[in-house]
Amino acid sequence: MEQDPEKNRAGQADGRGVGPTNTGRLIKYMVYNPPLTISIPDFTHQKVEVIPPGLFRGTQLLINGQPALHGVRRGEYRLTDDHGQTVTVKFRNQAFGLDYPQLMVGRQFINIVQPLKWYWWAWAVIPFFLVTFGGALGGLIAVWFNVRLLRRPWYWLARMGATLGVTLLAVASWLLLYLCFFRAP
Repeated sequence: MEQDPEKNRAGQADGRGVGPTNTGRLIKYMVYNPPLTISIPDFTHQKVEVIPPGLFRGTQLLINGQPALHGVRRGEYRLTDDHGQTVTVKFRNQAFGLDYPQLMVGRQFINIVQPLKWYWWAWAVIPFFLVTFGGALGGLIAVWFNVRLLRRPWYWLARMGATLGVTLLAVASWLLLYLCFFRAP
């Protein structure tokens, strides 16, 4: 009996579900941010990639698989285009640094990924309402995690479930702290 290679890649080759080898693939899929290839004018013969920001690291720029050279100022990179000219490139934050940044090449802005739709933003900022009840830090951290989770390449229902879990965890943490410190004696 021949096995289907597509099922092998999905981790369901023998019907046992997630086994010892497939668990590693699942964790890597959930944690790993693959580099995103972007097209920049005048860089057609070079491969320009951006490694998206992770939970604890910023955005990284790669040229032909190697980290780009840093520029004079902080956050700038120096790239050499197809014509041999040096071009200054830097990242520009979007949405107060919560979302993926744009790449600024000269005076042109290039989106690394499509911006989040308004309904995803509305869903992500629900924990921010904790600010009105004194949960500013927890609300902001939950919003940051929600935006990161919404950028994962998961099925939309999985992303909504994960962000709902983060929101409920933030509310439960706020409620627990409130009951511990502010309840009447």
